[in-house]
Amino acid sequence: MPTTEADGGTPLATERLNLRPVEKGDLPAIVRLAGDSEVAEWTVSIRHPLTPKQVNEWLAECSGEGEHAFAILRKGEDALIGVVGLTVGDGGEGAEIGYWVGRDYWGNGYATEAVRRVLLYGFGVLGLSQVDASVFPGNDASIRLLTNTGFAKAHTASRAAPARGGDREVIVYTLTRGEFARVTLSQAVGRE
Repeated sequence: MPTTEADGGTPLATERLNLRPVEKGDLPAIVRLAGDSEVAEWTVSIRHPLTPKQVNEWLAECSGEGEHAFAILRKGEDALIGVVGLTVGDGGEGAEIGYWVGRDYWGNGYATEAVRRVLLYGFGVLGLSQVDASVFPGNDASIRLLTNTGFAKAHTASRAAPARGGDREVIVYTLTRGEFARVTLSQAVGRE
């Protein structure tokens, strides 16, 4: 799993966050934060209650081919506050992004900041041409995050959601490399 920038060691960072590969030592924080029922309910795969065994299994999956999972940390702190990751599909041109942030950290823009940084990594370093995201209807915060980062609603679909008891309807959003570049440039110009 590539874990850093192409320059051979620089961690992914933003103005307020550091992103590093998830690791075994993150297990207690992941169990505590992702295992919160209000966090888990919006995901297809995080169970509630969440056990250390389930997190260990997930950590093993994160080291697989095409998996790029990053712990979200506030700068100057070592405590994980969430996770963001890309699962690259066959062919290496497209990926799906997933993310969550612990409830105590909601409303601060951390997820948006982390998603933007991982999208830059995906499009720039990994050479992706498209990234998809799936969200449950009613998850207004996540829908806002996606539209604010340039994603467009593509379609609805039924998706396997084992942690939610079976298939669930999701809204699939899509972002191309070109649209991400356009939105990123537009936002940068707007800040000047």
